[in-house]
Amino acid sequence: MKSISNRFNMLLLIVICTSILSGCAGSRFSYPYDAAAASDNLRPSDVFPAFTEDFAVAGAQDIALDGLSFDDRTSAGLFAAGSRRTLYAKDLHTRRDPASLTKVMTAIVALKYGSLDQVLTSSTDEYIDDPEAQMLTMQAGEQMTLNQALHFLLVFSANDVAMMIAEAISGDVPHFVALMNEEALRLGATNTHFANPHGLTEDGQYTTAYDMYLIFQEAVKSDVFCQIISMPSYKTQYYRNDGTLKEVEVRSTNALIRENSTYVPPAGVTVVGGKTGSTDEAGQCLILLFKDSGGVPYIAVYMHAADIQALYDGMGALMLAALRNGIN
Repeated sequence: MKSISNRFNMLLLIVICTSILSGCAGSRFSYPYDAAAASDNLRPSDVFPAFTEDFAVAGAQDIALDGLSFDDRTSAGLFAAGSRRTLYAKDLHTRRDPASLTKVMTAIVALKYGSLDQVLTSSTDEYIDDPEAQMLTMQAGEQMTLNQALHFLLVFSANDVAMMIAEAISGDVPHFVALMNEEALRLGATNTHFANPHGLTEDGQYTTAYDMYLIFQEAVKSDVFCQIISMPSYKTQYYRNDGTLKEVEVRSTNALIRENSTYVPPAGVTVVGGKTGSTDEAGQCLILLFKDSGGVPYIAVYMHAADIQALYDGMGALMLAALRNGIN
């Protein structure tokens, strides 16, 4: 009898603990930071508390919504963040080139294994040999903190900065990429494989819209990540190789949060932030965190759009669909 009683008490304790943890798993997101906050002194705060552990489960079948019809070449998904609901799904499990959506995973690994005040040193003038690639164009010996580097990575999508981060965290790029792939498997992104930390097209690098949702949801658990992706611009100073300070200001690649942008979210939607990606092979890509007028958060992903206009038209349609079909 005593053994049965002990087992009952243990089960009761587990139920109570589970209930407490579930009650703490909610999320709330503030409005994006304004231009005045786009500086190097942003600090983690209680504005973006830890994101929910729940995730939407998407099967192999597409899920239709009235008013949504996209080009055959695209993959798209709309998820009610914080609940186990996939509201819309189109080719969620089709392998796609991730382009700079890759940098979401780069940031996850950097935040997990590095520290924000860690000093990074550029080892070369030529991290990337593609003249068309987005770069900060650092010189060998220039230095900045990991905090600054993450801003250039996520706001400006600098490919050379991604390489510098990888070297600083893991000693070399291959070991860092191995950590990226380990993290993807841990998150259940089993249809993803990374070959570099920046996302420029390379053999053996692929993901899916659903896997990017899983990866992005992990990233937005971080206050630092959420603060950075909400910034319309970023201005800072870092050290040249001669010890003098270099002042740099960059604008976000995400037109939905950039100032004076042609693309604006629908009325009733607040965009928290997201990550863009673009290569000839990947097309135009965007993964986005936004909330409706009631504060309910959603994650939307749109991959392989034909051009910028198609990308933001598609993302706008997903945001409107969230307003029509979302969680009340």
